[in-house]
Amino acid sequence: MVKVLEARQQRGIKDAPGREPSRAIPTGDELLAVGKANQTKISGRPVQGPVFDFAPVINQYLQAHLFGAIFERDNLDWQSRELATVGALAAMPGVEAQLRSHMGASLRVGLTAAQLRQLTQVLAERGDAQAAKRASEARTQALAAASAEEDTTIEEVYEPYLMQLGFLERTPRGRVMTEEAYQHLGLPFSKQRPLLI
Repeated sequence: MVKVLEARQQRGIKDAPGREPSRAIPTGDELLAVGKANQTKISGRPVQGPVFDFAPVINQYLQAHLFGAIFERDNLDWQSRELATVGALAAMPGVEAQLRSHMGASLRVGLTAAQLRQLTQVLAERGDAQAAKRASEARTQALAAASAEEDTTIEEVYEPYLMQLGFLERTPRGRVMTEEAYQHLGLPFSKQRPLLI
């Protein structure tokens, strides 16, 4: 990170420091309680499993530090945190399970499938085809899990059906809703910014 900042400074780019949180971060038991609530919301359910049964202190650390002290700070919203995390994980081979988990978390904190597809497109456009592929696969699996469908069902059943109805078309930018889809949903259509899905 320091090298990136130094390279930006050499190019004359001056990055302003980030703002501090606007409120005090709780401490002690209150921090643990806030962290547990944040973890549950982001994960979609209380977190449990054999690792945490074996070493409960691991989950307590995550709840107090990551989901408490970090996620409780309001100087960066949860959506931005998840976008950054997904982008970083997509760039690292071997962490696909974490990437899938964070794709699901991204949807739970309010990011849309279109926004996650745009992230995949940015990765592809910047020349990291493998990162884009990992992100795309994880996004498809997260969407399937969110809809309680098999991950292939979305691409093999829903997409062809929506295309047959004339509501969806494939473009080099990804899937876009057609004007007919906007009309069907009662939404205003704009040719400049069709919704990517």
